[in-house]
Amino acid sequence: MVAPLSAQHSYSLMSHRRAVAAATITMTTSNTTTTITPTNSEVPPLAAMSAPTQAVVRLAHAARRLTIVAAIASLIALTIAMLAVEGLLDALARFPMLLRMALLVGMIALITLDVRKVLLPALRWRVRPVDIALRIERARPELRGRLASVLEFELSGTSHTSALAARAVVDLVDRAQGADLGTIIRRKPALLRVAAALLAIIGVFLFAWNDPHSTSIALRRALTPWSAAVWPARTMVESLLLSDSVAARGRPLPLRARLIKGDAENERVRAEYRLHNDGVVGAWVEVVLARQPDGDFERLIDTDGEAIDVRFLSSDAATETMRVQLIEPPSITGAVASIQPPLYAERVIATRSEDLGSGRDGRATVQDALLAGSRVTVDLQLNRAIALRNEYQPLAFTATTDSVIDGVERVLEQPTLLIDPTDASHWTITFTAREPVRVAVELIDANGITQDEPTVFAFDVSLDRAPSATISQPEQDESVVIDATIGLRSEARDDFELRGAGVEIATRIGTASMDSLVFEESAVVSAGATEASVESTLELARLRLSPGDSVTLRAFAEDFFDGTDANGTIGHGRVRSAPRVLRVVAEEEFERQIRSALAGVRRDAMRIDERQARARDVLERDATDATLAQSQGAVTEGIALTRESVERALDRLARNGRDQGVLAELTEQARELTEVAEQRSAQANDAITQAQRTQDPAQRAQAVTDAAKHQEEVRKELEDLVGLLDRDEDSWVARRRLDALAERIRQLARETQQAAQRSNGETRDELSPEARAELDQLAAKQDKAAEEAEQVIAELHERSKALQEADAPQARALDEAAKAAEDGRVRQEMEQAADDAQENRLAQSKDAQDRAAAALGKASAALAQDRKVRAEELERLFETLIKSIGRLIEQTKERQAELPAAAIDEVLREGLAMSVGKLSQNTRGIAADARSNGREAARIARLLDAAAGSHAAVSSALRQVVFEANDAQLAIESALKSLHDALAQAEEAEQRAQDRAEEEKRDELVAKYRDLLEREAAVRSAAEKIVPLNNAPLGRREQIESRRLGTVQEELRIAMDALRASEEDIKSSDAFVEMHEVIDLALIDAKANLSGGQPAEAMPHLSEALEGIAAMVSALDDDAGAEDEDPFGEQQGGEQGGEGGSGGNPAGAVPPAAEIKLLRAMQESVGRRTRALDDASSTLDAITRAQRLGEIAAKQQRILELGSKIAQKLAPEKDGAATLPSTSPTTTPTDKPKPSENNTPSNGSVDSRPSLSSSGQQLSMSHRRSAAFPTEPIARNHSS
Repeated sequence: MVAPLSAQHSYSLMSHRRAVAAATITMTTSNTTTTITPTNSEVPPLAAMSAPTQAVVRLAHAARRLTIVAAIASLIALTIAMLAVEGLLDALARFPMLLRMALLVGMIALITLDVRKVLLPALRWRVRPVDIALRIERARPELRGRLASVLEFELSGTSHTSALAARAVVDLVDRAQGADLGTIIRRKPALLRVAAALLAIIGVFLFAWNDPHSTSIALRRALTPWSAAVWPARTMVESLLLSDSVAARGRPLPLRARLIKGDAENERVRAEYRLHNDGVVGAWVEVVLARQPDGDFERLIDTDGEAIDVRFLSSDAATETMRVQLIEPPSITGAVASIQPPLYAERVIATRSEDLGSGRDGRATVQDALLAGSRVTVDLQLNRAIALRNEYQPLAFTATTDSVIDGVERVLEQPTLLIDPTDASHWTITFTAREPVRVAVELIDANGITQDEPTVFAFDVSLDRAPSATISQPEQDESVVIDATIGLRSEARDDFELRGAGVEIATRIGTASMDSLVFEESAVVSAGATEASVESTLELARLRLSPGDSVTLRAFAEDFFDGTDANGTIGHGRVRSAPRVLRVVAEEEFERQIRSALAGVRRDAMRIDERQARARDVLERDATDATLAQSQGAVTEGIALTRESVERALDRLARNGRDQGVLAELTEQARELTEVAEQRSAQANDAITQAQRTQDPAQRAQAVTDAAKHQEEVRKELEDLVGLLDRDEDSWVARRRLDALAERIRQLARETQQAAQRSNGETRDELSPEARAELDQLAAKQDKAAEEAEQVIAELHERSKALQEADAPQARALDEAAKAAEDGRVRQEMEQAADDAQENRLAQSKDAQDRAAAALGKASAALAQDRKVRAEELERLFETLIKSIGRLIEQTKERQAELPAAAIDEVLREGLAMSVGKLSQNTRGIAADARSNGREAARIARLLDAAAGSHAAVSSALRQVVFEANDAQLAIESALKSLHDALAQAEEAEQRAQDRAEEEKRDELVAKYRDLLEREAAVRSAAEKIVPLNNAPLGRREQIESRRLGTVQEELRIAMDALRASEEDIKSSDAFVEMHEVIDLALIDAKANLSGGQPAEAMPHLSEALEGIAAMVSALDDDAGAEDEDPFGEQQGGEQGGEGGSGGNPAGAVPPAAEIKLLRAMQESVGRRTRALDDASSTLDAITRAQRLGEIAAKQQRILELGSKIAQKLAPEKDGAATLPSTSPTTTPTDKPKPSENNTPSNGSVDSRPSLSSSGQQLSMSHRRSAAFPTEPIARNHSS
């Protein structure tokens, strides 16, 4: 191939080819055209020509060769490409024969065209050298106009005949020297075509070598499309149905196939089927299968026939036709259940039958519940015989309740299935229904065909549940004191029948992990009863507990169930309720808890007061505000909740026998304040509602005024409540801090004494480093106590100043306590004790600490003494106040009687107005006096202020020009009402003050007796230590100690006698005087024996004295609990209605209840002496025995006389003859009670259960021996 010619010397390809064929060369110039026809004879040989001419001739030959090779390569590449493309497309699309034949014709046409248009012209083309020369001239300007001329000269031979031509050749040779003329031919296109042909040939060869089969198929399908050559299948489908298998007739049949070769995502899998029914074969039906998530293909079809033929197809594959037989599925045609109750219930429940039908309707669920444990037998009738197969279980037995309990899966009892060997269509299922169950029956025949859906038989089972037991009283765990009286109430229920019920009462000592004793209080359970309850009272005093112990209450219940429950337990056993724990605490801790509750009441009252203030602001701003009634209602509800809190505290005090005393009085006053505040708030709410509903302006204004008045009264009551709790808290906290500091100092004194015993009198320098460090630590504690004492005293002074105006008596008490601590030089004594301890003067340090503790005790006693003085002052105050109010009432009534006359006499009206005005001033003055005496009279003062306001209204009405008699009458009646209310409040306050004063006196008396008791106990303990063993004589030291104890005993006797002489309440009590005389005689005898060096003989007298003093302390200290045990109270309490039957008169420091308890203690003492005499009667002679028996009889007679006197106090002569309490005659050695009469129950068995009785109701408790404490019962009945 050569480059194209220029425009001036261009020849067309066809004219060029013709020119080559004619072997002529035509040169065209701008002016002439010269045609040279060389003559073979004249053309010189090529070797004789110049180099440029030789190069041009060779280039012409090379151009022709390249053209022919390129044409042949193009034809080869085109042919291979067409065959390859057709083969590839045919492999992908699987062309039909006609299309392949058409493609073959097309390829032949293209090849023919290429041969004609490209190959043949290339073969016929003759390239002229002159054309090459012209192209070279255009490419190389230095040869332009010379190369073609020289070529013609040399080809024509002119260069040999013409000198001019020869010079042109020489000039051309010079100019073409070093020029590369071969670049004029472009070989790259021809080479690319050759390369393409070679690549095509190599590709075909490699493909044919790698896959000759596919190559052969492709060539044969392309070149001989009429041949039978076919491509191999690209897909393969597999049937998932088994040939000659069996399926259920009338049930959708899944046609499933799997594409095991091919693109499952895009391949279309089809199925063709036809049905056989009654010998008739249906037409083929084609359906497309849907691809499933697992990759398979499926389609459901109806199968209403006897058999079905199926085959599966893909785009280029198909399966063999297979046949599936269709038969009816198994089913249940009828079922009957027979239900037999458990053995223990057969007497009340009969065996019954239930028709369950075919299991497809409501009859499959048994409506009437079965009793748990019933035996159920279900008879099934099937539509055809079905035999069991080993590889499946036709029954599914499940519970309708949770199958997992406490993390453990329950194993249900599986039913028993029996098949009639003579009729396999008759099945029997047997199981025990222990809980609601569902029995699912799934029938499967030998071919694996199941019924349409499992048949489910449901049986609702009524479980014989375990009985329930609850304790409703006490409602919650609580802390109690050692002598509390707790009401018990328990309830037991069972859904079938109770066998037993009651309450278990267990005691636990200290921090022990096990109960020491368990008592039972059983309920009376009648036959067939499903409910039972116990109501009783538990007296903790009989259990002899101590702070830190606890009592656990559990209600229990038992039923008749003897089967196995859902947990596998045989029988329900005894079911117990959640424990209710009563923690025994000390008096101080109990009081702290009550005061903590009252502190919460105080905080609630302050919040409610703020809420009431906001409601008052809303009322003043807009009485029609829709939120006003809601706000006031919230105040009422808040006060009600506060009142309930106070009442709960009162209930706790009552249950613990602390419904008397300062704390109980404080709580009662708080209850009264909250009750009145609640009433006033409710009245304010009613007034607000009336103001918002009425349309009359006058009525609305009056309602708003009333609401504001009641709201202000609510705030005053709440203010009094807060003030009451604040002031009492000050006194209580002060005493607690003083007592706690005193106890801490006493503990330091004991530690000092122990350190002194270890020091052996060395100086500080002689002590070891450890001992000096101990002394320094002890001194540091003493310095800290000194600082705390100073802080306590400062706080007492500060609180005294703060309360000077609000509560002058309380402020005075706090100031006196502070002065008592200062006078005792508590801080100085503790600082001195610290200095002495550091220098190892431990004896002096202990003395200083003892003096400091005593001073703090005096300060605490000063607060207690002030309470006593305060109580007496209040009693006198209210007595005076009652008299003053009484006079005001009389004067008001007198003025009321003068009103009718004043209505018609103007002069009389003026005088009456002045008189009523003066009466109003007097009323206000009395109110001011009442208010100045503390909060106890605050409400009385408000009532008196209201009466004074009413008096002023009467006086104003009398001074009006037009006298309104009705208004004056209403105002004076309002004044009388307020005065009467004030009088009632004053009388109640006086009674409380009297009770408080008596309580203070009683506490003081108990403290004195307790001190004597401790002293006597110390004497007895010391005497017991010197009693010789085996009646050996006393040593010298023991004789000296015995005489010293005799002196101490005489001092104590004198103190006892002085106490009796100084206390009028003691001298007025026959029982206490008698006990004093008994103790006095015992002390005289004990003193004589001790002074005579006979401590062993003194021991009985010391024990008698000690027992007598303890009895008096117990009688005075626990009189509240004794009221329930007072036999006289049962006879007279309902008629007298007062304190101890005295009609409300003061009972004094020694109330009749205390005398009764002391009398009972004396009776118990006589009983013990009687039993002791009975035990020792065989060792006594007749005279001694008679003498002692006479002494016992005299004591018994004296007890009868004292009982008669006490009865006379309780039942005065004017009410009739006094009724003496029945007293059991003293059992003498000759009159022992017979077991059948006194000690043995009617059934002849001995009842060893202790009795904890209260209020005449026995709390019988069978005691059990605990594994931890196998001891005797701790609670016994001590009544005579």
